[in-house]
Amino acid sequence: MDASVLQILYYLNKIRNNLKLESSEVDKYQFNRVKAMIKHAYVKVPYYRSLFDKKGLSPESIKNKEDFYKIPISTKETMRDLNLYQRMVNGINIRKCKNLRTSGSTGIPLDIYVSQYELLRCKTLPFWNMLFDNGCELTEKTLRVTHPFLVEKPYWFQRLNILRDYFATIDNDVDEQLNKFIQIKPHVIRGYTSAIKSLALKIKERGIKVVPPKVIFTTAEVLVSGDRELISSIFQSKVIDYYCCSEFGIMAWECKRHSGYHINVDNVMMEFIKNGTPALPGEESEIVITGLNNYAMPFIRYKIGDRGIFQESRCPCGNNSPLIQTIIGRSNDQVILSNGKTISPFLLTNLITCIPGIIEFQLAQKELGIVHIRIVKYKNCEGHFLANQVEKQCKAILGNAIKIEVFLVDNIPKEKSGKFKIIKNEVDSFAPHISQ
Repeated sequence: MDASVLQILYYLNKIRNNLKLESSEVDKYQFNRVKAMIKHAYVKVPYYRSLFDKKGLSPESIKNKEDFYKIPISTKETMRDLNLYQRMVNGINIRKCKNLRTSGSTGIPLDIYVSQYELLRCKTLPFWNMLFDNGCELTEKTLRVTHPFLVEKPYWFQRLNILRDYFATIDNDVDEQLNKFIQIKPHVIRGYTSAIKSLALKIKERGIKVVPPKVIFTTAEVLVSGDRELISSIFQSKVIDYYCCSEFGIMAWECKRHSGYHINVDNVMMEFIKNGTPALPGEESEIVITGLNNYAMPFIRYKIGDRGIFQESRCPCGNNSPLIQTIIGRSNDQVILSNGKTISPFLLTNLITCIPGIIEFQLAQKELGIVHIRIVKYKNCEGHFLANQVEKQCKAILGNAIKIEVFLVDNIPKEKSGKFKIIKNEVDSFAPHISQ
């Protein structure tokens, strides 16, 4: 059932008011929300009940941040190895939840179930908040360049052309995405950084003069300055980057001043951990998240697999939420075909993620004509069959112009930074190709 107008207005107003809280008020507000989530998870989620009991903890014993740090950090590997019902709330009707299976930056798939309430609080309303902060109105049209799996059913009022979303999915050729853009003439573009960049390059290649959108929102990959400048110059539009994931939705976003990423204090409490303890401002560290709205499947002190740097100063824009200075290590290379065309990495990673039996995978391209796919499989899966499935599915996207070699391995090494890189593109011609 769609949310009522009153619910939407209430939560949107709450999100916008929380942006004005002073630092001490933010801390108090978030910790109260965290304590409520801890109590909920302890009573209703078997995994967290067991985790707390083993450490001699209870919801009542978590009275301050020092107590909170006693809760062990959970990882995607931890969650993946659990039975689904060990990490979900007891008695929940899973058929009324949406499965947002993770894929992309970590290469370790995980089924994430969220309620309609959570979709509203974690994804929809934070994005509308970003829209309004960037001068957009209720009648604006948004073109979302994303994976077909993420195409959403519209709210009832969107059918009346209020905050309407249109979709150009990355399983379509870039020319088709461009045709959709020309047809819709959106006020806003939102989507994967690499996909929007490919769209911009196609516009430049064809010499098309476009109607500039009011704003472009990029996400899912680190937005480097060169890509920001390229996208902005071709579309003649400002570019706002935001940080999101399947588990928590929108976690942080830039404002117009680009002084960092404002943490979404209404949705997540974010920690920066180095060597097991809180990092200092300016230190590269692991990002650990506690979801404030994940009531169907709670995540408490969850290591998301990303690294970042937080800063102590606040932004002069008036939003007093804490800032992430830099998000590190989520950039995926693209796969280049022998004819020079590029394939969105998310199209391939989402494809492989949906093949049962795979624990981890990595795509590596050293030559234009060859892609190596390394796979770590579950022990009870037949390796030859799994390799054939991966090769067949990827060839459906990449075609026969590129050779796909699948290797079954026991483990896949991480980068020196500690980050798992799902796509490694080492083709010498990659850099000059994308800069044309």
